[in-house]
Formats: sequence, C-alpha cells, structure tokens
Amino acid sequence: FEKDPNTDEILPATIRDVLRLTRNFLVALFLSGTFKSLFVVVDLFPKYAKGPESTPAGFYSWRSVTKPQIWKESILIAILFQLYLDTFSFGLMLVTTLLTWKKTAPFSDNPVFLSQSPSDFWGRRWNLGT
Repeated sequence: FEKDPNTDEILPATIRDVLRLTRNFLVALFLSGTFKSLFVVVDLFPKYAKGPESTPAGFYSWRSVTKPQIWKESILIAILFQLYLDTFSFGLMLVTTLLTWKKTAPFSDNPVFLSQSPSDFWGRRWNLGT
C-alpha cells in the first residue's frame, strides 16, 4: 500500500485512482494480447532447434549464443515478459484497491523498457516494494 510520508498512514483510494488503474490494466491487457497475437500471426515465436542445440548443453553453447536469431528471440520474449508483468501487476493493484479502498503502490517502474543499466534495472526499477 502507499503511505503518507508525513504520518506513515495508508492513503485511502479515490475514484480517480480506481479509474487510473482500470485504464492502465486495460491498456496493458490490450498491448500484451496484441503482442502475443503477433507471435502467432507473424510467426515470431521462437523455434527451438531439434538436434544437438535442443539439449541444455547445446542451447547454452558458445555456438548457439553467437547466433543473431537467439538474441532477437530473447528480446521478443523479454518484451512479452514485461507486458505480462505490467498486466498482472495492474490487475492485482486494481483488485486490491477495489477490495480495500486503499491506495496501492506500484510493484516496479517499467524495468525492461526504461532501465539504462543493470544496476538501474535491479536497484531502482525492478522491485519498488522493498
């Protein structure tokens, strides 16, 4: 929950907070659904090789890591993962706010898209709850 910095009390939620969370949830749901649909329609979903590269040792081999296809697929999966995190966190915040009428604090600050370094990702954007 979000607390008042002066009194350390949990802030009550307003209708405006509920509407903002509803909008954020619906936008994230639409974006994640659209992006996931592109994996099917445009056939972007990663193809896992059959043969030596399909084993864990082959998948993590130097030969496999140097292929541009692996990097493209990893970036696409990272984007999808971030969209899923946003969608589920906004949904959880919305449900919590509706059940308690207390203002909820965000889980993260868009770490995949806004981070400028690994320390920015882990230290300042990934977990805002600690």
